[in-house]
Amino acid sequence: MKRKKLFSILSVVIVMILIFCNTTTIFAGVKIRTPSTSGITRSENCIKIKWKKVNGINGYQIQYSTNKEFKKAKKITIKSKTTTSKTIKNIGNSKKYYIRIRSYKKNKGKNIYSNWSKNKVIKPIMKHCTNNNNHSIKCGNIGRWFNSRSDIETYWKNQCNALAEKWDKGEISDSEYYSKSPYGYECWSCSYCGKWTGNFMYR
Repeated sequence: MKRKKLFSILSVVIVMILIFCNTTTIFAGVKIRTPSTSGITRSENCIKIKWKKVNGINGYQIQYSTNKEFKKAKKITIKSKTTTSKTIKNIGNSKKYYIRIRSYKKNKGKNIYSNWSKNKVIKPIMKHCTNNNNHSIKCGNIGRWFNSRSDIETYWKNQCNALAEKWDKGEISDSEYYSKSPYGYECWSCSYCGKWTGNFMYR
């Protein structure tokens, strides 16, 4: 029984040591805990990161990159031990970002850093229906979007009339007229913005 009890105590001690080692850096006798993030939010052209305060340090350093290996990463140094949030601006919306944080402590004129926190992934902001991109459905062979279904019908009639006029003037042949003139159309709307597109139907 004593052996089992001793084994249980040793197991708990080993686990606590492993947890401590993973969250604490010891350099030249200086202990520095790794901060843990408490929230990351993304809005228009910026990312806001929050973390839990670490005692006994001088500041923090944030690193962010579009590369998961943090190649060509940018760093932000926060020279305040009481700050627990930072907003990174002017980063754009279309790219995925990776972000992490560490704390630092001054020792004999040098900064000693903790381990980096776990990498956090920030997904891009998908903006719908800008410049004919990111609609809920694909654009039809008409090749453009319209504000209403009636606008498509008007566009279809104008196309047919323009080709008929060229045919009457002898500018295009019979076969060219019949191959290029749509005899009808089908249409659908985007569920995001309500604009319409569709396919012309040819013979």
